[in-house]
This record gives sequence, structure tokens and C-alpha cells, in this order.
Amino acid sequence: MVDILSKIDKMIQKLSNFLMGSFVTLIIAIVFIQVVFRYVLKLPLAGAEELPKYFMIACVYLAAGLLARDDGHVKIDMLTLIVKNEKIIHIIRTLTHLLSCIAVLVFTILSFEYVAFNYTSKDVSAGLGFPMWCITSFLIIGGTLMTINYFISVIKDIKEVKQWQ
Repeated sequence: MVDILSKIDKMIQKLSNFLMGSFVTLIIAIVFIQVVFRYVLKLPLAGAEELPKYFMIACVYLAAGLLARDDGHVKIDMLTLIVKNEKIIHIIRTLTHLLSCIAVLVFTILSFEYVAFNYTSKDVSAGLGFPMWCITSFLIIGGTLMTINYFISVIKDIKEVKQWQ
């Protein structure tokens, strides 16, 4: 079972990395094409400025999911400077992971409601008429990845605490 979950985790990581790399490449290509068309050919591409923003949003939420996996999100850990007991530091870290998991779970639920609203209202982008639910669905994807990864961190932390006894 652990091997299967490990393989799924690696596949998700590889897919996320591939998508982020592709999106960044597309961002660079689209911005370059926009510059050429606007300043060299004097033909501005109407609405094309939306695409790099949308690809960047997708990258941010995919990366957020991966950062939660590696505990790489920005955090303030001043308590670890004050508290010297390793067990207390570990308990604080466990509580931090638990609170992060709960907060991201709430975010994911609200994101699902927001995407459902975008889908049912047939909301589209102003410039290209692109369905907004496609873009905002990355909120759900990133939120789900973060929730799962924080939950796994909480489970690992609790297992470590149980080993102390």
C-alpha cells in the first residue's frame, strides 16, 4: 500500500513539475510574441495579455501543493528560537501542520463553491471569453494537494510522537 501511494505521489509531483514547466514556457513565448506584435509589427494582440496571468495562477497553485509536501511554505518559527526542548518543538510543528491542514481544507471547500458558481454562471474572461471555471479550478487542485500533504505531515508527526513512549 505504501509503495502504491509513493508511486502516486511521485506521479503527481512529476505531472505538476511538467505542467509548471510548460506553463512557464508558454508565459515566456506569449509575452515574447506580444512584444513582437505590439512593437515590431504594430499589431497589438487584443486579449492575449490574459493568458500569461492565467498560466501564472495555475503555476502558483500547483507549486503551493508541492511546497506543502516538502514543508516549504513561508512560516514564522520564532518559537523554535525560544523553546529548546525538541519534543515541545515537535508538538508545536504538529499543531502548525494540523492548523494549516484545517485552514487549507476550508479554503479548498470555498474554492469548490467558487468554481461551481463560475461554472453555473458561465462566467468568462473579459478579453478572450475563456471559461473562468477552467482557471479557478486550479484553486481546487492546489488546495487539495496542500490539504493532502498537510494531512500526511500531521500523520507522520503523530507517529513520531507515539514512538517517544
